[in-house]
Amino acid sequence: MSGRRIVKQRRRADVGIIGGGLAGLSLAYYLSQFHDLKILVIDDGMPKPDHIWGFWDNGSPHLALAREQALSQWWHWQVAAPGNAHVMRGEGYHYYAVSSASYMKALADKCARANVRFINGTVMKTSINEDYTRMLMKDEQIVTAHHVFDTVNYIAPYDCMKQHFLGQHIRVNKNSFNPGQIMLMDFRVPQQDGIHFMYLLPFSEKKAFIESTVFSQTQLEPEWYREQIAQYINRSLHLKNEQVTVLKEEVGVLPMSKVKSKQGEGCIPFGVAANAMRASSSYAFAQINRQAYDYARAETLLWGVPEAGADFFERWMDDVMLDVLTKNPELAPHLFSRMAQKVPADDFARFMNGRSGFVPKFRTINAMPAGPFLKTIVGI
Repeated sequence: MSGRRIVKQRRRADVGIIGGGLAGLSLAYYLSQFHDLKILVIDDGMPKPDHIWGFWDNGSPHLALAREQALSQWWHWQVAAPGNAHVMRGEGYHYYAVSSASYMKALADKCARANVRFINGTVMKTSINEDYTRMLMKDEQIVTAHHVFDTVNYIAPYDCMKQHFLGQHIRVNKNSFNPGQIMLMDFRVPQQDGIHFMYLLPFSEKKAFIESTVFSQTQLEPEWYREQIAQYINRSLHLKNEQVTVLKEEVGVLPMSKVKSKQGEGCIPFGVAANAMRASSSYAFAQINRQAYDYARAETLLWGVPEAGADFFERWMDDVMLDVLTKNPELAPHLFSRMAQKVPADDFARFMNGRSGFVPKFRTINAMPAGPFLKTIVGI
């Protein structure tokens, strides 16, 4: 028997996408809608836990599917700090929430109907060969594509601030929630372990999603978040443990930083790898959808790196905000409640979504306490 290495069958495509998460499937879907291309998505098949994804929208085309899949929508959102609670009332913008599992299934179904092909596997190495990129799979299969996007390989600074959280879907035994208004950030909780707030989405008077969220460098033990949620429910909703049923939980940690793409030769970074995520908030759902839609709808595809989730000035503002929060975490409740008071709801939503225009940026800057921000800007 010959010792010659056998190369497994090649598969060819116009576009190869590494990663079948939100960025990969969004890009595949929108490319299939605007262009006649052979598209191949390569994913390792690892389970993707169900999460709540929240976003603001005013009817934009890149979020049409998300609106169809929304669990609910709200016109009012509240930010609360000790001694100060303010309700923001959206006019053009509403806040939506989707189940990541349901949304991804809907997106995958649309991709399949558009003849997007899928491979279950892991890309180990890429290389450029003439006018295409060669992808070597873990099982030694060879996949080639004229253009390859990498949505999974990136790194964040190890010591950056992180947003870490544990959320619970709960049912209570009496009417306790206002289904017309969310609690976006409630800072009336202990702050000793980082910038800590509660996030609450009411789906009915008896069912809600509640999340304990912390901005800090170190993730905490799951039981810590559970205890914070239990105390909050008892204190704010006046409910005892036996009156609350936890239906399921979700947990996560997200970097609050610019990331550095780590893609291989011949790959174009996309999604979080191309800085779709807002560093100051870790918001990425709407930003990834817009990045994919805007990239795909171009009449002539240039095959370059896509636009980030925020423009240059907003990214600078994010850097300044993160520096202030890192040096002065005790200011966070005042800072966010001040934004809620001084920035109109729709401009607040525009700024959080990114690429917001002059007026939302100006109003957001005007709402910031001058002293700490000026110290950061001038490097004091």
